[in-house]
Amino acid sequence: MAEPLDHELKMARAFEHVRQLDAEVKAWLSGDHHSVRPETDPRSGTRWLATAERPPRYPIGVLIGDFLHNLRSSLDLLAYSLATAHTSPLPSDFAETSEFPIFGDEDRSGTLGVGHGHFHKLRKNGTPAPRSGLSKIRGWHPDAQAIIEGLQPYKRGNAYRSDHLWVLHDLDRVNKHRLLHTTVASFSGIGVDIGRSINAGTISAGTIRSLAGTVETDTPIAEFPSISPVDPSQRMHVEIQPVLDVAFARGTPGVEEESVLKTLYRLYSHVRGNVVPALTPFL
Repeated sequence: MAEPLDHELKMARAFEHVRQLDAEVKAWLSGDHHSVRPETDPRSGTRWLATAERPPRYPIGVLIGDFLHNLRSSLDLLAYSLATAHTSPLPSDFAETSEFPIFGDEDRSGTLGVGHGHFHKLRKNGTPAPRSGLSKIRGWHPDAQAIIEGLQPYKRGNAYRSDHLWVLHDLDRVNKHRLLHTTVASFSGIGVDIGRSINAGTISAGTIRSLAGTVETDTPIAEFPSISPVDPSQRMHVEIQPVLDVAFARGTPGVEEESVLKTLYRLYSHVRGNVVPALTPFL
C-alpha cells in the first residue's frame, strides 16, 4: 500500500477533529444547558420559551479552529505537491509563493467583479504579480492550472461568499488572525413527548408554529393553540422538547446561525470529494 501523501494526512487529521467535535457537541446538547417554560394566554394558546447557555469555547471553539486549519493547510500541501510533480527541480521563488489559491470577487473597498483580474494580475514584464493566483500555482501542469481556476469562488460572481472554498478560506483566516469562532445554541424544531405529558387532551383549532433560530434568554420557540385537559380537575403538563443544535454566532462570515457540524462536514466533503479528485491525476 502506498504511503499517504502529506495533504492526505492533513485531511485525515481534519476529519479526526470534526469527529471529536461531533462528540463534544452531542455531549453538550445532552447536558443540562437549556430550559423550556410555557407562557399561557387563555385566548391565543401557549407560547413556549427556551433559555440556553452559550456552548463553551473550549473544546468546541478550539476544535472548530483545528478542523479549519488542517483542512485549509491540506490544500496548500496539495498545491506544493502539484508544483513539484510537474517541475523538478522547483525554483526557490516558485516554492516560496506556492499556495492553493482561493479568490473571491470583491476587494477591500467593496468593489465587485475583481476576482478574475486579481487572479490573473501580471507585472509589467508579463510575469505573475505577487499574491496573484498565477503566482501561487507556478510550476503546475497547465491542465491543473485550468482546473484550479475553474474552481475559484469568483467564478460565481456575487454568490462567491457561499462557495465552499471561500467559506473555508474565510473562516480559517478569521480563526488564525482574529479570534476563535463563537457558537450559540440554535433551535430548529420541536417535539411533543406524549409519554411524558400528563392529562393533555385535545388541541383547539389553530396553527402550531415552530420558530427557528438562536436560543438565548426566554427565546420564543413555539406557539400552540389552547390544549384542553382530559380531566379539568387535574393538573395538565405538556412535555415540549426543542430540537437543539450548535450554530455559528451572528456575524460569522458566510455561515451565521448555520449548524456548525453540518457546515464543517459539508466543507470536508467538498474538498475530499470534488477538489482533490480533480487535481490528483497531476500528482
